[in-house]
Amino acid sequence: MRTLSTALGLLLWLLSVALLDLEPVARLLLGGPLVAVPLVLGLVRPRSVSSGGWRRWRVAEIAQPIAAVLLVVSFALDRGWLAGAFALPWAAFTGWLAVLGGLRLAERGLRGPVAEIAVDSGLIFPIIGGAWLVVSRLGVPFLGFGEPIVILTAAHFHFAGCVLPVVAGLAVRARPTGLARASAIGIVGGVPLLAVGITASQHHGARWLEVVAALWLSAAVLLVSVFQLGLIGRVRRWSQRALLVVASLSLAAAMILAIAYAVGFFIGARWLDIPTMVRTHAVLNVLGFAIPVLVFWNRLSATERRALRFDDTRHGLCICLRGVDRPPERGAWDGLAFAGERARDDAIDEHVATVGAESPGSPEHGGPFERIAGAIARFDVFPLARLRPLAPVDGVAPGDIIVCATPFAWIFDVVIASRVTAVHDERRGDIVVSGFTYRTLEGHPFVGEETFLAEKDVATGEVRMRIRARSRAAVPIVRALRPWVRRAQRRAGREAVTRHGRSPASLTESSAPPLQRADSRSPRDRTP
Repeated sequence: MRTLSTALGLLLWLLSVALLDLEPVARLLLGGPLVAVPLVLGLVRPRSVSSGGWRRWRVAEIAQPIAAVLLVVSFALDRGWLAGAFALPWAAFTGWLAVLGGLRLAERGLRGPVAEIAVDSGLIFPIIGGAWLVVSRLGVPFLGFGEPIVILTAAHFHFAGCVLPVVAGLAVRARPTGLARASAIGIVGGVPLLAVGITASQHHGARWLEVVAALWLSAAVLLVSVFQLGLIGRVRRWSQRALLVVASLSLAAAMILAIAYAVGFFIGARWLDIPTMVRTHAVLNVLGFAIPVLVFWNRLSATERRALRFDDTRHGLCICLRGVDRPPERGAWDGLAFAGERARDDAIDEHVATVGAESPGSPEHGGPFERIAGAIARFDVFPLARLRPLAPVDGVAPGDIIVCATPFAWIFDVVIASRVTAVHDERRGDIVVSGFTYRTLEGHPFVGEETFLAEKDVATGEVRMRIRARSRAAVPIVRALRPWVRRAQRRAGREAVTRHGRSPASLTESSAPPLQRADSRSPRDRTP
């Protein structure tokens, strides 16, 4: 599908340039939606149908050629409302790309690998280009800008905003050095900074900001071209080497022109004007760099991908779109390390509820204790509306992985995984217990562990359910929402221990030796 879409896009691009009366910028810009974007999709989509989120990428691959063809129709029309309407599907497609990039970013977090953050940015930025493209086809001013600035901005966010960050991320995967990461960060920050600088220069006369942004972005891009040249020794085929050389040298030449234009603009020396930059800088970026480098990365064999560390890093979190995505298979979580170790600032919760009574002595067959112990062994603990296992759980053993989904914002399921560390089936003094403990795996929004126990007091016959939890936020957004998150955690714990009772039970202080008091406050909130 990807190869066919790219081939047809290339053919349509050539026909558009030959048959339509297009301005030079438009001729180059159409290469983004028709050729560059399908090549980018081929690089970032999951490589297995068993991967989480594969279906959402399938939606993108189907929608891309349809939206791109309608965009060509838009350029065949005079600027106006009809041309703008035909450009809207492409803007909607770039919005879907932004959703995909945002989900990738949310799954890894801002503390994830720099290479993946760069790739995520390359999927998010084009939505700005899509919006400006609609404005350009409408033929109306936007934010005080008219043509050719509007269409140039659209082109900027389709190539510098899409291709550059993705390629920078791939370069960091292949050569994960500190300087390579710095170049990727420079591009991720430089692309929007340049847009801000141009706006400030236009409306507030702040030329210096535009020049600083242009120099920043150019320096980062020059570093990427150097790193690409450094990959030549790892590539065996001469055709692949030729593509890499052409792309790297073209990118370097384009950035030198950008630096010359920025410096000339700042000191008032018009060495280069916009039409000249379109004929030189833009042509080098599109035809010399973007298309060749994307072809290079797409044509790598499986062996070459492994040699260049092509595949992205694993993570233990998947955000699935309801009705679209299929969660990863359980084996996708094998080999992941624990999310972290205990810390002094962990929040500690303990919830206990009396759920029934039996005759004193050993647990009765089919009694409340066995009922609660069986529910825990099946991980039928939390209300399904809060947390549900994605695969049936029929007993647990140390090392087993439990994969669960929790709903978020009505349209997402956050899929998380934990590994069982201990199984409890023993007598502790006068208390018989049955249950297990698990710890969260890397990628989980929390670092922590949780113990689920069915308890029976053999002296009194009282049967209780107890949940002990220790956790702390592992990602910035969870830390920022800490008060809301803590309330949600405490509410989920209370609901879990009471939902299996014959009647709603209140939280109680258990006669069993507790780890902490039966409340939901953090150690920082209570006096030792």
